[in-house]
Order: sequence, then structure tokens, then C-alpha cells
Amino acid sequence: MPAYRSLDPCPLGDQTIDERTDVRWGVKMKAAFITGSSKGIGAATARLFRKEGYFVFLHGRNIKDLEALEKELGQKDSILAGDMANPEEIDNICKSLEDRVKFQSMKLQALVNNAGLFHRQKATDQRADYWESQFRVNILGPARMTERLIPLLSQGSPASIINIATTLGMRPAVGTSAYGASKAAMIHWTSSLAVELAPLGIRVNCICPGLVDTPIHAFHTLPADEKEKVKADLKDLQPLGRIGEASEIADSIFFLASQKSKWTTGAVLAVDGGINLK
Repeated sequence: MPAYRSLDPCPLGDQTIDERTDVRWGVKMKAAFITGSSKGIGAATARLFRKEGYFVFLHGRNIKDLEALEKELGQKDSILAGDMANPEEIDNICKSLEDRVKFQSMKLQALVNNAGLFHRQKATDQRADYWESQFRVNILGPARMTERLIPLLSQGSPASIINIATTLGMRPAVGTSAYGASKAAMIHWTSSLAVELAPLGIRVNCICPGLVDTPIHAFHTLPADEKEKVKADLKDLQPLGRIGEASEIADSIFFLASQKSKWTTGAVLAVDGGINLK
């Protein structure tokens, strides 16, 4: 068994002492695993789960960003780096997560399948790997990882899986055929998992973000004045009149992971400012 360093206790947040998930009180610490958590929606979700008393396992490929987030969250030994397109790396991530959860007497109660790959390309210009690369990361990788972690999640019951798809998986858009198809597959997969895992006490739900200010979009890294102009140009696409923020998606993810949604499974929730209505 690896000799992991002891983990810092989770903050109380809004919880009482009796509800605190801290091994020092004889109660197993709640844990969440968020893929693609180095930035954007994943990082915002990690911050919220940590604030609400979870130990958060972080995943991604940018070690520098993950280390900075780990330090911000006040954690140690929480990084599980790897490529969601590589089955061997996924297996290694799952094995490491299993070891750490068991060694620290935690309960894995939330898995957020957030990592994704987005390439915009018209069907007439597609490269040979256009479909394969996005399907590997967006659905085949999460499916493999989830299958490996079902036993661990069942031990943490009641547990939740939250899959992050997109409104592009619900409606077409030019240049997004492979990405949209991979996320449409994730939406259907969510329903199937919800039926199969319900007897194990595992709920499975899906969130479909709309246009959100994250690094997946080129405008995210523009100078502030240029970025605000682009966001202003895009605001009319949403009935609510603006694009979304990563923290708003994180709020919905946490709701579906929490016991406030304990009678909800198989749901597909569009968090998109109403863009799917147009």
C-alpha cells in the first residue's frame, strides 16, 4: 500500500460538527473525483465541493495548473493526472484513486465526468482523426473510468455520477458534428446508467451547459476589452441575455451530487440561459 501523506481535514462549511466528514471524528471523509478539473467548469466545481466539505481528487494533464489548484484548496495527494484518451492511463488513475480512498478511509460519493475535447470543423473539411479523438475523450474514456469506479461508488452509497454534456448534444450546430454526437451519446448513456445503477444506490444525472466563459472558447483568453465585446455580441443568443459563468454550472453539478436531489436520477438538465429554446 502506498505511503500517502495524511490529508488535511475538510472545512465545515455549513455543516454541523455531527455532520462533519472527518476521519478524526470516526466518520469517513466524503470524497469527490472531478475529471478535467485544472480549469474552467472543472476547477469551479472543485472549489465548490471543497467549500462544502469534500476532499476533492483533481484530474487533468496540466500538472502546473493542478498543483496550483491543489494548493488553493489546501489539500495534499489529490492529483490524479492522465489522458482520458489512453485506456492504460485511465486504469492507472482508477487504481490510484482506489488506493488513496481506501488508505484514507474515505467514501467516494461523487464522480463528475467533466473532461472533454472540442474541435470545431465542418463535415467537408474533417481530418481522419476528427471523430475518433473526440469520441475517445468525450464518451469512451468516461465510460471506461466509470465502469472501473462503480464498486468504489457503491461502497460510498448514496453516491452520484454527474456527466457533463452540452446543449450541442441536444441540437445541431455547424462544425460540431463529432463533438455533438459524442455528447449525445453521453446523454443516452446517462439514462442507461441511471437504470442499471439505481439498485446500488448510485444516482446518475447529466448537465448540458450552453455557452459558458471557459477556456474551451477562444474568446476566454482575449484581452479584457476585446473579450467583453465578444461576450456582448453573443448575449442575444440566450433569452436570459448573457453567456454563463463556470461557477453557475458548478452550482448545478453540486445540486445533483447532493442529497437535495436525492429523488432525481436519469435527469438531463440544460443550464444554458435558454439557448436551447431558440
